[in-house]
Amino acid sequence: DFCKVNNLPHPRTMLINDNYEELAEYVGFPSLVKPNHAAGARGISLVNSIDELKIVAKSTIKEYGDCALQEFIGGRDYYYNVMLYRTSSGEWANHVITKIIRYYPINGGSSSFCYTIENEKLLSICQAILDELNWTGFADFDVLEKGDGDYRVIEINPRVPASVKAAAISGVNFGEIIVKVDI
Repeated sequence: DFCKVNNLPHPRTMLINDNYEELAEYVGFPSLVKPNHAAGARGISLVNSIDELKIVAKSTIKEYGDCALQEFIGGRDYYYNVMLYRTSSGEWANHVITKIIRYYPINGGSSSFCYTIENEKLLSICQAILDELNWTGFADFDVLEKGDGDYRVIEINPRVPASVKAAAISGVNFGEIIVKVDI
């Protein structure tokens, strides 16, 4: 909702509350049933119709609790992880962007092979979101690419991800930044 209201790039997403016709109209198919609280792509299922959505949503909600339906952004074998730290004064302590090209489990999960890149457009999107939120501290974005440079932020995590090792290898020590900045 935040991204929608602020016209920031995101996949169409809506909470599931037996509102299947409205979900189909706004989000469309194919789409993903995504638990609101899970880790490593657990509980995420691809659905292609309202009938399939009803079945999958019921079982996913039973197992994981509240869920959302999210536009499926397909066609790419990679995604991006943007890690950055915004100080209490709104300055940027540092950032690292990784292009994740392999994950485990294979059908969606944690990064197992990535490399660092520079991408000003991705960086500016994530910085704009954190500026709008008046965020202080570390943030970890997962971003998909719908087309050539057409990015969609799929989540923001207020925690350090396992892929922080790629930042350390590239020379950015987020542990030190977290401990020393804003003291």
